[in-house]
Amino acid sequence: MTDSLIFKALQAKLSSSGLEWIKLESFSLSSKDQLINLELTLEGEPTTVKVEIRYSIGGDNTIVVRSVETNRKWMTEAIKLVMVKTGDRFPLPGGLKGKMIRMLL
Repeated sequence: MTDSLIFKALQAKLSSSGLEWIKLESFSLSSKDQLINLELTLEGEPTTVKVEIRYSIGGDNTIVVRSVETNRKWMTEAIKLVMVKTGDRFPLPGGLKGKMIRMLL
């Protein structure tokens, strides 16, 4: 049930962000393994893109991306390059929203 709520929230975020060329096909989260699996349809790509994200929770209220792998080598490498520029830590929201996200992760 948690996965389906997150799935719907992510779909809504993609739709409201003007990213209609990305369609979230599936989402699963294993907080025990600190692993997220996504399957996306990207306009222009002939088949779905599978993404595996390993993460941890930082003590400074951040999510730390440990690794990202896709079934497209060029996408995996592009993500690594982006993370060199942006870093691997992303702040979680404060307040109740942040507490709920931390509970799920």
